Amino acid sequence: MRAHLLYLAALLIVPPLAIATPASGAPSLCSISLTLGTQSIYARVSSSEGATDGVGGSVAMNMPPGFKGALTLLASTDTGWPVNVEPRSISGEGSFSESFFVAVTAPAAEPAGLAGEVKVEAKGSVAGVPCPDPDPAAAPVVVMPYLEVFNGQIPPDSVRVNGEAGQASFDIEVEVLSNARVDVAFNFRADPGISVDAPTGLSLNASGSVPSRGNISVQLRAPGLSPGPHDVSIFVKASAQQLPTHSGLLALTIYVPRGNSTPVPLNLMIVALMGLAAAAGLGWWWHRARVTARALERFERLRPPKVIK
Repeated sequence: MRAHLLYLAALLIVPPLAIATPASGAPSLCSISLTLGTQSIYARVSSSEGATDGVGGSVAMNMPPGFKGALTLLASTDTGWPVNVEPRSISGEGSFSESFFVAVTAPAAEPAGLAGEVKVEAKGSVAGVPCPDPDPAAAPVVVMPYLEVFNGQIPPDSVRVNGEAGQASFDIEVEVLSNARVDVAFNFRADPGISVDAPTGLSLNASGSVPSRGNISVQLRAPGLSPGPHDVSIFVKASAQQLPTHSGLLALTIYVPRGNSTPVPLNLMIVALMGLAAAAGLGWWWHRARVTARALERFERLRPPKVIK
């Protein structure tokens, strides 16, 4: 008798379990698909101002005819930067799709390069019944590089002249303001009789909102320059990834007064020093070069005539 009772209890328990299993695997009343533009979000910041940029996407909701559905879009970024998606709430009847736009604001002076990603999620329901969540859509955020300052100079107090040995030395100081590493290349061109010993480049780290500075030392050797002006031109180029090359000019003129014999005497003079400017301001520096040339011409005219012995 006891065995019959146990068998009956088992029959009463099993049917509910058999009925519940299909219900848990039944298809949902709705489905959501979410896509985001394949391109990256490019933030063009500066040293003093942030930038807002974004990318478009679309969301679709499928449901039986006659039903009404509601969607909510959520946006976030792993950088913690402000992010916004519009529209946030969408509703419709039957199957429908809607476009949206998600934007992120990158802060000023942010280092150039990949900064993280923006993620968009969708939540939806039909007749109060939640839809399965679709996979999130994401787009990378890339901060674009900037180069706002490209200056340089030959500090006058760095110039050292050893006339008896026919040598001169000076420093070149370069200043940049960039959110990317900047490689600076130097190309020296000197008049015949002058040899140049100097590094051909230096690298300056990303500086954000505070300029980054570097310098090199230059040695000139000219043991036997003839009287008159002798030019040394230094063409300087600054380059960084994804930035156009910026060019500038540094120049100096060595003047040997007439009537002196070699080796170069102690009264050798460096009479012209010019600074470096970015390409946008190069015309001003070329103007200074012309002014310096005219000054040398006047100096020549005013110089006492050479006495021939």
